[in-house]
Order: sequence, then structure tokens, then C-alpha cells
Amino acid sequence: FIEQIEISKQLVLPLVIHAREAENDTIEIMKRYCPSTKRIHLHCFTDSLKYGQIMMKEFPNLCIGFTGAITFKNAHNNRNTVKNISLDRILLETDGPYMSPVPYRGKVSHPGYIPLVAEQIAKLHGINDVNKVLKQCRQNVVKVYGV
Repeated sequence: FIEQIEISKQLVLPLVIHAREAENDTIEIMKRYCPSTKRIHLHCFTDSLKYGQIMMKEFPNLCIGFTGAITFKNAHNNRNTVKNISLDRILLETDGPYMSPVPYRGKVSHPGYIPLVAEQIAKLHGINDVNKVLKQCRQNVVKVYGV
């Protein structure tokens, strides 16, 4: 992981992190080796709200990616996290081939399901127009990846 951070710094590219059940280790390593200004994508996020908040505070150019998992019946904690994260820090993901949103759970996930993830985020944020979520998340992609 440290080597990945170093390569990202050398190449001046965004850092993509997929860490599960390693919140404290990730925070510790990131604080030690990663500049606070680094553009970061915290990918396929299913961890605690507290972890997300710490990472966003320490790294202002970090966005958190959410998948179709936020539509799963038992994803109460994940939905609570989405509700408590500002829309300008959220990225939409499929994480194919897994994490397809309901009603396609168990099928191969693909980018065509992004609107379903956006709809769930809109609902959780009390936004009636899903296009507002899609537009903001597109701006977030530009912020993190520059594309």
C-alpha cells in the first residue's frame, strides 16, 4: 500500500484505495505517507461513517465511492453513511461484476446501473431530481480524476 502511495505521488496521479476492515491501518499509513492535498478515491466504501469522516477531514480532495450495495435490504449502516456525507464528496460506482443494485442483485453489475445508485443517493439526501446527483457526482469525478 505504501508503494502504491509512492507511485501515485511520483506519477502525479489520483490514489484509489480499496481497504476493508483496515480502518486504523489505512488512516495511520495515509497520514504518514500521503500528502493531504492528494486526490483520492476511497473505492467501494462499506466501512464506518467515522472512518469516512476522518478520511475526508484529513484529505480534502478525497471522494468516497458507493455501489449498488447501498440498495441492499441489510445495508442500514451504509445508507446512514451516505446520508451523512456531503454530495460533493460522493462518487457513483458499480464495482462490477459484483455489487449490483436491487432489483438486479446477484446479476453482473455494469455501468448501466449507475442511475439506480444515484436514485438511492438522491432519496437518502432528500433530493427529488436524480439529475442533481448525477451532475454533482460527475463534477466530483472531474475533481478526483481530471477527466
